[in-house]
Amino acid sequence: MGMEMGLWRADGDHLTRITPTAIGLEAQLESYIESDPTMLGETLLIIGRQVPTAHGGFIDLLALDETAAVHVIELKRDRTPRDVTAQTLDYGSWVATLGRAEITKIFANYRPGIALEEAFNEQFGGTLPDEVNTAQVFTSSGSVPPR
Repeated sequence: MGMEMGLWRADGDHLTRITPTAIGLEAQLESYIESDPTMLGETLLIIGRQVPTAHGGFIDLLALDETAAVHVIELKRDRTPRDVTAQTLDYGSWVATLGRAEITKIFANYRPGIALEEAFNEQFGGTLPDEVNTAQVFTSSGSVPPR
């Protein structure tokens, strides 16, 4: 049995139901998350977008959390969640090999002229830990192709 949930906007004493709309392109969703990663449920510092891997793929978004764990964020339209999960795990195995120097280089390519340590301090109000990427977090989203 399916379940539908509604989202409403409150304007004073008036409620208006928000009509869901599809997001046309993966790049559009990437941009939304890049501009406000808290929509994923926690504060993150985006450190790269469309990051090339050693295996020829591109990770949609890479981020750090306040512990300097690396978040692999992979978004796919018209792919089953199983396919997206497999791709995310593949990317995650590559990310797990990255050290501080590689993470710093990824960030430098993403935001030239800003030091990773400075951006980390601005985002989290603290010093970037010496140990970076001691853990990885995977976030993936896929939608089943329409029939």
